[in-house]
Amino acid sequence: MDNALLIDFAMAYHHGPTIQAKLAIEPSADKIWVLFGRSGSGKTTLLRALAGLERPQTGTIRFGQARWLDAATKTFVRPQARNVGFLHQHYALFPHMSVDENIVYGLRARGIQAPASRLAELKAMLQIGELGARFPGQISGGQRQRVALARALAPNPGLLLLDEPLSALDAAVRAQVRRELREALQQLDILTLIVTHDRAEAMTLGDNIIVQDESGILQLGPIGEVFGRPRDLATARCLGVENLLAGQIVEANTQTTTVQLGKTQLVAKSVSNSLSRDVWVVIRAEYVCLAPDTATENCFEAPVVAVHPEGALTRVVLGGDLGLVMVVLASTGVCEGDMVRVAIAKEAIHLVSAT
Repeated sequence: MDNALLIDFAMAYHHGPTIQAKLAIEPSADKIWVLFGRSGSGKTTLLRALAGLERPQTGTIRFGQARWLDAATKTFVRPQARNVGFLHQHYALFPHMSVDENIVYGLRARGIQAPASRLAELKAMLQIGELGARFPGQISGGQRQRVALARALAPNPGLLLLDEPLSALDAAVRAQVRRELREALQQLDILTLIVTHDRAEAMTLGDNIIVQDESGILQLGPIGEVFGRPRDLATARCLGVENLLAGQIVEANTQTTTVQLGKTQLVAKSVSNSLSRDVWVVIRAEYVCLAPDTATENCFEAPVVAVHPEGALTRVVLGGDLGLVMVVLASTGVCEGDMVRVAIAKEAIHLVSAT
């Protein structure tokens, strides 16, 4: 149970929602977890409860051998005693302090003298070694993020919490800083929870994901597995899967499952024998592909009813029986009014029971 994180609490807001969270994160080599969900689902509340900035009325929070919250016995460990690093959404750097002063502030506030070697180590790891004498207003958004991360790491926390760490950045630099943040976090041997509602950020930053909505925790596990095979319809919707189609299983064996959707049949790879006859067909937009002439599996023609450019990619809305959404390279030149032939690999079709 060393450094296992065990959460089971409810936090009720006066004239507002009740946020519930129940999950267990066991120690593993993959330490970067993304807490993902829509705005208002309670992600930041969960993070603040872990940091000790919120006090749930019921339940418990344990980290390793430490019991941070036990409402039944009125146990509540103050934030300063939790050994948690917290990176705020807008970084919360002191504008009148230099970079070096900001980094060591958390240590000095706890009465700890920061050794020069620790400061140098953090700045070297996060590539901000030349910024020590500058002030937050004199450095870029990405550099401010790294300074704030260095401050959160200064006390050697056992748990690192990041609340929407890229939301304060311009879109033009977000992708680059996202990669840099991932590289920095991979160097650490610290359990990390990152709050985001952005799918690209979640898939880039995390090893694992926790999906949360207003009802609580929906699913957790390796990020590719959860995005590719959500547990149920609610999880798929929370993850923003574009194609959710109601269908009925008409044939199934150990290899494949055939589903009827209106006049169209799709064949999925069989992965479960516990599905109900009525199912939801879950297909991510990037798995709907323009079909080569040689393709035969799950192929059909459909008219293009709308095209939405997204930089190097284009989001395409199809008409026809299924009304699918697909994502293609902008260079393919798909236009509204075109008739296209598309294909979906059976491995890319995920089925969940409708009942």
